[in-house]
Amino acid sequence: MSKCELVIRLDGDRRSYAPGDSITGSVEVTVHSKGSCCCKELTVALRWHVPDVGGRSEDGVGDGNCSALLGQGEWQAGQTLSFPFTLTAPEGLLSYDGELFTLSWAIEAKAVVSLGLDVAASETITLVAPPVTPRPDTDGDTDTGVSDAASEIPTPLRQGIGWNWRETGLGLAGLGLAMMIMSIHPPSPAEGWLSVPGGMVIGSFGVGAVLVIHSILSAMARIAVGRPRLLLEPFSPHLGNTLKVHVLLHPKKNLTVCLATLEITACEIVTRPPPLNYHAKYPLVHTVVLHTQTVKLEPRTIPGGKESRITWCVPLPADGVPSLQAPDHHVVQWTLALQLEALGLAGWNTKLSFRVLP
Repeated sequence: MSKCELVIRLDGDRRSYAPGDSITGSVEVTVHSKGSCCCKELTVALRWHVPDVGGRSEDGVGDGNCSALLGQGEWQAGQTLSFPFTLTAPEGLLSYDGELFTLSWAIEAKAVVSLGLDVAASETITLVAPPVTPRPDTDGDTDTGVSDAASEIPTPLRQGIGWNWRETGLGLAGLGLAMMIMSIHPPSPAEGWLSVPGGMVIGSFGVGAVLVIHSILSAMARIAVGRPRLLLEPFSPHLGNTLKVHVLLHPKKNLTVCLATLEITACEIVTRPPPLNYHAKYPLVHTVVLHTQTVKLEPRTIPGGKESRITWCVPLPADGVPSLQAPDHHVVQWTLALQLEALGLAGWNTKLSFRVLP
């Protein structure tokens, strides 16, 4: 049986805080009347908790001024004491209630008692995003210029000046098949190239040569166009703002863009280790799509000889979920998938993650 009881009282009965706010209150200790209580230490801490559906959970103390030693000593029977405390709500992790996981915060007080059971008390609070003044957005016109707030992504679009290895491999396979048929069953002078082996040789060689030549011409055309540059404006947008994605091109001659698609997706992702009896050693990844939107632009012609741009304007939902990196591989991730195809070229594509602020 415990020798005392703890009660956490928050000033003003406040339960919601923003990062950086001061959390003030007191821990009231009531000693039972049957005897005194020797407390080695009385502590209070602000802790996060992530329960796991598999029976394993994670918790920890927030960074910064999130714990304090309130006192220690001999407490007399029937005595009531009050220990005030001041903690600071940490930056980063906010309270979250999703489909795959939840992240909660609580103020926990603990008294380590000599010759008795330790006593603890807990009070749940909520960490929410601070109010943000929305940045004035320009209209959705794709002719709007690139402002200084745009940030270039260091990773360029894939296949900018790359080689189409799949097409080249199929072409070389066709040429190799033609040579193998000729070595195993060359066409006889009597039958000529109109025989079955001769037709197979001609077909394989023709298809292979066309694929190899097309891959070479495509690579030369991509080199002539140059490597596109990808910019985000702003680099870390807030919910409710408009994200502008710019692709800067500098073709040497006119370029016809026949497909320009941008897809924005927000997913809740939980990665767990495989069970002991699982046949594979790879972790299990559970994903739930929270939000998705696709923006397609009309085909257009990019003039050659100067730098031009293609711009997508995507309004982010004001009631969406911001990016979250919770402990133990629990995340809310926003991704951007871009596909750009030009007439006569293999096209460019990329997929990257970006941060969305509350």
